Amino acid sequence: MSPDRVDSDGDGASDFQELMAGFDPTVSQRGFGETLGATHGSALAGALQEIRRGGVFPPELASLLPYPAIMGRLHNPGPRPRPRPRPPKPPPGGVNGLSILAGSIVSAIANANAVYPSYTEIVFELIQLAHDFDGAPFPHIVRLFRWSDTTHGGNRRIYALKISDNPSVNEAEREILYMGLHHGRELLSASITMAWVRRLTQSYVAGDPAITDLVDNAELWIIPVVNPDGYSMAVSELGQGANVTWRKNTRPALDLDADNNFVQGVGVDPNRNYGFAHIRSIPGNNLPLVPPDKGYSGYQLCSSSVGFCNFYSPKSDTYPGLVQFSEREAVAVRGLADNEFFSHADEVDGFLCSLSWHTGANGLVLYPMNQTYITNGLDPNDRPFFDVVADAYANASGYDSVQDLYPTSPPGVTGYAVYGTSDDWLYKHNDIFALTIEAFSVAEGKTSNYDYFPENFGEFNAAVQNNLAGAAAFSEACSLSGVVP
Repeated sequence: MSPDRVDSDGDGASDFQELMAGFDPTVSQRGFGETLGATHGSALAGALQEIRRGGVFPPELASLLPYPAIMGRLHNPGPRPRPRPRPPKPPPGGVNGLSILAGSIVSAIANANAVYPSYTEIVFELIQLAHDFDGAPFPHIVRLFRWSDTTHGGNRRIYALKISDNPSVNEAEREILYMGLHHGRELLSASITMAWVRRLTQSYVAGDPAITDLVDNAELWIIPVVNPDGYSMAVSELGQGANVTWRKNTRPALDLDADNNFVQGVGVDPNRNYGFAHIRSIPGNNLPLVPPDKGYSGYQLCSSSVGFCNFYSPKSDTYPGLVQFSEREAVAVRGLADNEFFSHADEVDGFLCSLSWHTGANGLVLYPMNQTYITNGLDPNDRPFFDVVADAYANASGYDSVQDLYPTSPPGVTGYAVYGTSDDWLYKHNDIFALTIEAFSVAEGKTSNYDYFPENFGEFNAAVQNNLAGAAAFSEACSLSGVVP
């Protein structure tokens, strides 16, 4: 191995990278590197940044770096390696003055399946982006963080990326949250968040005025994959002759039906597990008892709405868990929204807006409330700003803007109530203007409500481009608009 890249534990991340992240570089992390979100003191962070730029490491901080391989390099760095060549600047122009960067939406596409990388590949790309955009060779506009707990079912990490002109400082700027892939089979949603990350970073380097203005005047947080276990399960179904059907996470689940019989299953729906109007918090006598669905024994608490009947069974695709926030995927989102995603510093003052990408419906922009049990749902004073950001996204993407799927559905769409969603919790708990995007429309190649992701690159690219345009318009409306309730 090159002496310029010491990797004591052989996990793919250099000792230097792992020290910057505050981790022990002699302990492997399951075959891939850790993140670059600093968990150490500001003095060490500054010193490590300086030596990346050719400076000298302060001897008084030597005690903080007890690893000989690193110490030798810091005190006797030797000749600097030749810098990697910068990639060519992307061409200007495109939707709303933003460069399209079509050639870099995905790294290398040899076939349809290559459009949807493994979760490990996504993590490696996030680490590389954070490494490249930390001041050398590109501007320091990115920091990468990971949630403290691994997932229940797959022992994977959930990552959050911060993009701003000064990402090491919590500035008095509007904060926006973007989330992809709550549901495994909705593979396109993770591709959109990753494409949005690339758009922000590469267009900033290219000097795109709209992106530069956004990054310089807002703090943008992206969780590319909320449900890494579900994503990994769905990707594993690609190319195996079976439909991609997996929706939930992969934690083993055990619950009681209405007759107190144990029912076993696998997985909880993260987007039914949030803490506002979680179905377990709704008294049973407020809902009708109806005969069981899909052959399960006994009567269960149901409504006639799609996706609600049989909700309590772990075998249901929409199983919400025994209690609210039982799932680490939902807890990680709560942690970021509540400024508890990490422990070393206050980073999030409070998101003003959020986007959560899903697929399944036909190109829709939705906002709370998503159910009918709570009667004092949307504050009428909030509707004008919701309309501003939702219409901005809809107009740029060609999607339809509706308040929610229930009860006011667009023509041809059957509305249904959903309980325990991220949007409702973010709005009611944190006063966040939270939107759900149902990406992939008929205009982009969708043929039925059971098409959750494009299977050829032409449709994939059309859907990604439309949603990048929507994200840019939404972000501008949220971060720069003077109209805030």
